[in-house]
Amino acid sequence: MAWNVKLLHHSTSLNVTSEPSSSQEVRTYIAYQDDQGYAGGSDTTWTIYALAKTSTSPWNLIPKVGQRLDPSHSDLNARQLLVDSVEVEPVSERVNTWRIVVRSSAPLVGNKPYATVRLQYQQRNRMADVYIVPSSYPTDGDATTPPTSLIPGTVVNVMGEPVRNTVVGAAITVEATYNPLADVQGHWMTTHPSTHDIINQASKRNSATWLNWPAGSVVLLGYERRWLSQQTVQVSWNFLYDGAYHLEQVPFRRPTDGGLWLDTLYNWGGGGNQARGTSKAAWKQPYGATKVNFNTAGVIFPQEVIDALATDYPAW
Repeated sequence: MAWNVKLLHHSTSLNVTSEPSSSQEVRTYIAYQDDQGYAGGSDTTWTIYALAKTSTSPWNLIPKVGQRLDPSHSDLNARQLLVDSVEVEPVSERVNTWRIVVRSSAPLVGNKPYATVRLQYQQRNRMADVYIVPSSYPTDGDATTPPTSLIPGTVVNVMGEPVRNTVVGAAITVEATYNPLADVQGHWMTTHPSTHDIINQASKRNSATWLNWPAGSVVLLGYERRWLSQQTVQVSWNFLYDGAYHLEQVPFRRPTDGGLWLDTLYNWGGGGNQARGTSKAAWKQPYGATKVNFNTAGVIFPQEVIDALATDYPAW
């Protein structure tokens, strides 16, 4: 004669949602004494819970707080559920009988692949000093310091004062959710670069076309990694696209007095008016010449994120 523990299959429930929202499962167990002579007068919710925490039979049937609900489940999604709480209460209809409710939850990463990776854009223009309207940009936006050539194009500065033009741009955020456990769905650790390595890639531009943006026009601004649950990680990469490859115009100054070289006379405003400006300006690349390939697994993204970004969203 001893304690018995049974799972009430008719009292279980499951609510599955798309990540990063948590899915939930609730299981209800009954624990009872089959010894008719068992008084049970000293039993409380705490003494029953103390038994439920043990791994001895039959209490080993009850999942423990903080552990995976069913680590050997055939469904890799189900293995991700973690036990959040264990509730103990007496059953009034029967003596020496206790109801034990186990609640589990977790974002089921990989349950819907298109929801695991999110791509966001936000218009982010800048105002730039323009001395010369360029006829072309240097290849991939590369510029040496000190400069070795001048900007080709049309002089628009007046006595060395630049005009201010808008350069179109966009803030780009890639957000992904993954599970670092090796035996569950949504495990992205094989080619995921370390946080240290990704942070060291900050301020580097793309060496190849990425998301249809040309090489050199997108820079990695930063990286964020945070835990959504005890076993679910959300990471985000922040980028900035710039229609002028992030380039800035810098006027040449005479080494003798630091003044601008006002060497160009051009028509200004009609009516025979003329203005004088400098044609001697060069490009400056604030993010340097070092670039990396955003499309190579393990450099910025794991392969799963690269694949997701290359896949069209479903037509709902």
